[in-house]
Parts: sequence; C-alpha cells; structure tokens
Amino acid sequence: SDDLNEVCQRLVDEGSPLRWMSFVRASTLKNVDFGLLRQAGCTEVQLGLESADEQVLRNMNKRADPDLYGEVIRKTLAAGINCSSCFVLGFPGETEETVRRTVEFIRGLESEDQEGVFSWSIYPFLLAPLSPIYEFESRKRYGLTGYMQKWKHDTMGSEQAKEFVIKAFFELEDFGPIYSGDNIEMLLALRPEQRKEFAKCRHRLSKLAMKGQLDRQDLIESFTKVFAARL
Repeated sequence: SDDLNEVCQRLVDEGSPLRWMSFVRASTLKNVDFGLLRQAGCTEVQLGLESADEQVLRNMNKRADPDLYGEVIRKTLAAGINCSSCFVLGFPGETEETVRRTVEFIRGLESEDQEGVFSWSIYPFLLAPLSPIYEFESRKRYGLTGYMQKWKHDTMGSEQAKEFVIKAFFELEDFGPIYSGDNIEMLLALRPEQRKEFAKCRHRLSKLAMKGQLDRQDLIESFTKVFAARL
C-alpha cells in the first residue's frame, strides 16, 4: 500500500495526464489512499477474486479474506474507480451453498450510492494439466476425475457448475459481465449514473438475447435513453 501511494503521489506531482487501469491484489489496496489513487489517473482496478467462500479459497491455496474483498471493492467504487473481478464456480469443495455465497457477495456490492461501476466474469472450473489441482494427490483428496471441461469431484460435476454459471448470469441485475471490447473513452465520458445505467441496460438486453427475446426496437430505445442525456 505504501509503495502504491508513493507511485500515485509521484504521478500527481509530475502532473501526469495518463489514465490507467491495473491488475492488483486486494491486500495491496487495504490501506491505500483511494482519493489519491483516482487523482493519479486510475480508472479501474482488476481483481482475481475467484470465490467469496473461505473454504473454497483455502482449497485454492489462496490466502484471501472475502470480508477484505468486500471492503476494498466498496472503497474503490466509492472513490469513483471502476472495479472488475473474475470468479470461478466448481473448484473442488464447491457446493450449491458456496456458489450461493459468491453470488450473494456480488449482489451485495450493488449500490446506487457508489460512483464506480463493478463488473464481473464468472467461469466454470477447468481441470487443466500442469495446474496444482491436476496432480495425483490433489485429485485423490477431492475425488477429482476428468479432464479440462469434463470433470467431477466429491461435491460437484462440470455440468452442474455450468448450470450455476448460467443461473448466476440471469440472477444478477445491476452489474453486468466484463466486456473486453468496450470503448473505454466513451464510457468514461459518461456521468457516473449514466455508466451504471448503461451497464444495467446492457445486462438486461443480454439476458433477453440469450432467451431469444431481444426486440430490435427495445434495443434502440434502451440505449438511446442512456445516451440521450449526454447530448
């Protein structure tokens, strides 16, 4: 945190015009000056959270605290800095209860009072060769069998994990998935409330598209409403 504060202060002192985003550990942001972080040009922080369940995180060998996750993200958003995070459903030890804990964690971040926008990506667990969980002892510990997209362990199978990912996509309302092709300059030019409305609108339309219910007129009118206030 001290090093990050020093870097941000240097950027401010030098009058840097840069706007930037960064991958960072949640623990690094624990005691950071979020106002200074924004002043230094940070527009988004990207966190690989993976899960909001303590036991699943331990199974991943991640020394992480979901409470710290929530604290850091809320402070980031309150400072007007966007935050994006990746989650994995189905890691050995995952159950319906732990999935619910992660989904409720994301839902709990939704607030109209925060200036920043939170976005997420939720993926099913992948049993990849050369990963620690692929090793014999780990497989034995969790009753893990299979390969890549097809796997099963003591508490879940790959098909169930995929179903949970789709269910989470439809359940979450105010924040939407990460879209790598976004026009960042365009979004940053919007007022905070417009950016949030844009994310919410796009997610609603995406869910309609997945159901085959997307109407072209609804698409046009929805985005026109979001951007009209900018004109």
